[in-house]
Amino acid sequence: MRPLVTKFFLLAIILGSTICWAKGNRISFPGNNSLLFSSFPTDDEKNTFGSGWKIATYKNKNGESWDLFKSDALTPIGGVLFDDAYPPEVSPSGKYATFLIQRVGVVDPGPSGQAEAQSREYCPVLETSTGCILSNQTGEVCGGAWSNHGDRWMIHGMTEDVSASMLHYQFSDANSIWKKFSSADHKVAGNFIQSLVSESLGIENLLACAPPDENNIESYGKIAAEFKSIGNIHDAQIIINKIKNFIDNKHN
Repeated sequence: MRPLVTKFFLLAIILGSTICWAKGNRISFPGNNSLLFSSFPTDDEKNTFGSGWKIATYKNKNGESWDLFKSDALTPIGGVLFDDAYPPEVSPSGKYATFLIQRVGVVDPGPSGQAEAQSREYCPVLETSTGCILSNQTGEVCGGAWSNHGDRWMIHGMTEDVSASMLHYQFSDANSIWKKFSSADHKVAGNFIQSLVSESLGIENLLACAPPDENNIESYGKIAAEFKSIGNIHDAQIIINKIKNFIDNKHN
C-alpha cells in the first residue's frame, strides 16, 4: 500500500507494528466506535489464498455491529481477506480509515491451464462515525497515504489530489437501486435485487451510508418487501428495523 521509498524508510517501524497488529486486532475510532478483525483462514485456505483476517466487524457507539463485506465472506472458491500486516490508516481528523483487502478467487483453468488462485488488492475507505464504506478503489491510488494536513489522500510523487476518488460515495443509494430494479425484466432478473444491493457492499453498508429518511423510506420499504418475496428474511428484517427506528425517532 505504501510507496517503495516509504517502505524502506519505515521498515523498522513497520516490522515492529506488524507484531503489535497481530496481537491487537481491534482499532478504536473517535466517538466510541471500533473495528475488530478476527478469524484466521484455515490451513487449506491459507495455502490457497494466503494469510489475512476473514472477518472485520464494525461496532458503533450504540452497540450495533455488523460485518463488513459480509456477502464476500471467504469460501473455498474465493471471497475477501482483510490484510493482517498493516493496521488501518486513520485520517488526521479521525473521520476516515482506510485498510487493505484482497479479493481472492480460484480461476479454472488459469493461465497455466490448471486451477489457480488469483487476487486483487483494494483499499476501502470507512467513515468511522457511521461504518459506511464510502469507496473501494484499486490500483495506484492504494499506494497513497493520508496527508499530515487535513483529510487528503496523497500519492508519493504526484501533485494531483486524488482525495475525491477515495472520499466521495462510490455506490448506489436505495432510490437508485429500486429505480433500476423496477425497470428490469423481473422474469429474467430472478434475484436481481440481491445483486444490486450487493454491488453497494450489502444491506448493512447501504443503510450505514444512507439510513431511512423522508426521501428514501419508500424505496427501502419496497426493497424489504422484495427481499421477503425471494426468501431473504434476514435482510428484510434489518431494513424494517431501521425504518421503525426512523419512525420512532421522528415521533419522539
